Amino acid sequence: MKYLIRKPELITWVCLLLTPLFGWAGLVTENPISSAHQITIKECLLDNCQTSLNSYQELQEKTARQQKTEEEKKEKENEEQKSTTKETKQEEEQVTEKTSTKPTETERKKNFIDWINPWKKTLELSYVVTGGNTLSSSFSFGSTLTRSPNEKDTYTLKTFLLRSHSTRVVRKAIGTETSFTVEEEKTRQLSAENYLLSGQYDRRVTGRLITNLAFVWDRNKFSGVSGRALWTAGAGLVLADSARTKMRTQAGVSFTVRKYSQQPVSAFLGFRYSFNWEQKLFDNASFSTSFIFDDNLARISDWRYDWSLHLAAPLSKNLALKTGVRILRNHKPPMMTIPLFSPEGYETGIQVSIPRGKVDNFFTTTIVFNF
Repeated sequence: MKYLIRKPELITWVCLLLTPLFGWAGLVTENPISSAHQITIKECLLDNCQTSLNSYQELQEKTARQQKTEEEKKEKENEEQKSTTKETKQEEEQVTEKTSTKPTETERKKNFIDWINPWKKTLELSYVVTGGNTLSSSFSFGSTLTRSPNEKDTYTLKTFLLRSHSTRVVRKAIGTETSFTVEEEKTRQLSAENYLLSGQYDRRVTGRLITNLAFVWDRNKFSGVSGRALWTAGAGLVLADSARTKMRTQAGVSFTVRKYSQQPVSAFLGFRYSFNWEQKLFDNASFSTSFIFDDNLARISDWRYDWSLHLAAPLSKNLALKTGVRILRNHKPPMMTIPLFSPEGYETGIQVSIPRGKVDNFFTTTIVFNF
């Protein structure tokens, strides 16, 4: 019966089929069913079918309305859930941004420390003062940062600063031979000034072959070098690399931009060669030497070299005493102008140019901090 209600078209067919059966039943029975009764039965059956159809349609419409209501309710619930989820995500993002901002600020504060920690650091400091009949002071500062993130790459940064002052004392007596007073006039002036800044990258291609890129800037005012910048690229060989001995040599092509005092800026291609040797001695003392040769390919006679030797003795785990000598030689030094005097000693008002000294020497004793 439930199946028939669900399928109303079947009910109609059943009613139509039952109608002739009722007429046939009347013929075979002793009391046949009259035509009026048959019409009445048909009408009843049709009425029942129509009623079943109407109730089924009403049930279907009611079910459809319920389904629609449930769908609308579910859509509202989904929209509310989506809005709630969106608000929750926004709140979580805001919290995440707030929490992520604080570590970023902390990281910014620690950036320099994090950057400097992996480097091997060496600082050299020296200060000398003399007094009495001569007055002078000398201050020098040097630093070396070295980092090797792996077995092939090495980064090196170096700085050097040297400033010396001297005081000229002029004394004169005022009065008579037996009674006089002495007056002094002191004039303090800069007598030496030297700056150096360099950076180098070395890459070990094979066991002994290395390549390098380097930049060097220096200034030596009293040698007539107002400023000099040099870029170089080349290759070299590792001659020794043990715990006690380190030795390497390098050569390459360079490009130099140079400004000599009282001369225009010049730029040229050059050749650069360097040799470095570090040797451990007895009682943890060490010896090191560095030789750098630069030549101007446009003018071969315009060459120079920088040669330094150092001897260091440890005082403690992080302190050492270091003495050294540095020799700078310039085969074509800058020119300087001086006044011209007559043979009788009178000023002529004429300026003449002469070359500066070819060699500069620096002797230093420094305290070295290793950390």
